[in-house]
Parts: sequence; structure tokens; C-alpha cells
Amino acid sequence: MKIRKIICYLISLLLISENIKAETVLTSDTIGKYLPLNIGNVFVYDFSIFTGQGTMKTIISKDTIVNTKKYFHASPFIPEMYFNWIRVDSLSGIIYALKNFSCQQHPFEVIIDSLKSRTGDSSITCNQYAPIRVCTDSGSIFAFGETTIYKVFESRMTVITSNIKYAKNFGVIFTDGGEPFQELYLLRGCVIDDVVYGDTTLTSVNQIGSEVPESNKLYQNYPNPFNPITNLEFGISNWGFVILKIYNLLGSEVSSLVNENKSAGIYNVEWDASDFPSGVYLYKFEVDGNVIDTKRMILLK
Repeated sequence: MKIRKIICYLISLLLISENIKAETVLTSDTIGKYLPLNIGNVFVYDFSIFTGQGTMKTIISKDTIVNTKKYFHASPFIPEMYFNWIRVDSLSGIIYALKNFSCQQHPFEVIIDSLKSRTGDSSITCNQYAPIRVCTDSGSIFAFGETTIYKVFESRMTVITSNIKYAKNFGVIFTDGGEPFQELYLLRGCVIDDVVYGDTTLTSVNQIGSEVPESNKLYQNYPNPFNPITNLEFGISNWGFVILKIYNLLGSEVSSLVNENKSAGIYNVEWDASDFPSGVYLYKFEVDGNVIDTKRMILLK
């Protein structure tokens, strides 16, 4: 009996030791992966704000040294981080933004979030619009073909409620500006250290009017034949995840035009085939994983 207890005790010590090692790796070695800021990294977001919908590309374009600290420039900005110069402290896990006013705790900086926070932990930011940030959730999520870890932070003690969802390896994957603005940003794709994840194209998908079709439908492109630009239209009867891709006659994908959630309505998207040879192409329309229709079009140069 005593031998069994000793064995159980030793096993528990090993498990605790492994957990400590895993936590050490997470907090000290990989904390920057929750917001990868290397020059050349690109983040493409679909957004819905009070003035309309669209797509935004954010590029980490350059860096600078201020007071021995290295900041990276995000252009135009990272959602819910409306400061251009940002850094992540690899030791503390705190995300700082360079600001031209003095903060008592951190001169010329404001805290955006503290990535080492556990659920329920809070941080004082020295930001008048979001003076307190709280880690409200964490766990695992499947994103861009892999399982990764996420953390969610919310603003407290302010009239403006907002939250940011960070995912390891991908950065900010979702933000909700909350009341009163209702600004939503969803990461469609990104380029991290020259590796492409998801959809990073900036094809403009425009909703046509306010009509809602009775069923999901793919329309014939126009003009057809075309050279080199044509219009493709599709309609969805309910909110859903839409995929619209173009293939050659061999079945190889040559272009991805739509790969995102869309609300009910009729949409138009242009395809510029300047880089493709003359021939017959197929375009396939899917909603929520179901193939709705496939049509042909002719590129004639």
C-alpha cells in the first residue's frame, strides 16, 4: 500500500513538473507569437462598421528604437489598437503602444493588454478610453488548418465596451468594438514570416441593393467572352460561409475570389484575368460547404 502511494506521489510530481515546463515555454519563449510583429508580416481583415463593410490590409512596415525599446509600425492599424507604433515585451508579456503623453507608470507608453494574464486577471492601461483590461476567456481554437491557443481581453470601467481575441501564431483574429460603435473585424488571412495562412486576397465583394434571393444562386458572368475583366454575381438567402473559386479545365484552382462569411443578399465580384491565358474556365459556388453551382466562362485575348 505504501509503495503504491509513493508511486502515485512520484507520478504527480512528474506531471506537475511537466506542467511547469509547458507554462515556462508558453510565457517566455512564445509569448510574442500572440502578436507577431516582424517586418513584412501582413494581416487581412474583413470588417463591418457603422459606415459599411469592407476589407483592410494591415502591414508591419518598419521598426524604430525609442528609449532603448524596439517598436514596430502597423499600417494603417491593428483592430482596436489605434496606435501605429507597438511592441510586445517578451518578459512581461505586455503589449505597449508608443504615445506622445506621459503615463506615470510607463512614460510615453500605454498598455494595450497583458498576454500573460490568466482568466479573471486585470491590467491598468493608462488609456482613458479603456482604463482597465480584463482577460475574460482562454482556450484552444482551430484556425487556418491548425489548433492553437487563444486569449480574450475586454475593456472595463468605460462607456465604450470592446474585446480583442488573440491567437498564438496569428495575432489578433477577432475584435468587437462593442457599444456604441459595433465595429467588427475578423482575420481572413495573414502572412507570418513569409508563410501564408488563409485568404490574403483583397478582392472587393460588393453587395447589390437590398434584395434577398429565395435560394442560393450563382449567375452567369458578364461580359462573356471577356478580356481581361469579368463580373461574377451570386446570391445567398441566409447568412453563411461563401466560397467562390475559379478553376481551369484540368480542375486546378487558379483563383480564390470569395472565402468568407456573408449576410443574405446578392453580391458582385470582379475577376481580373490579365495574368492568365485564353481558354475556358470554371467558377464554383459553395455555401456552408455545399456546392450550389458551377458555370463556365471564356477568356478570349
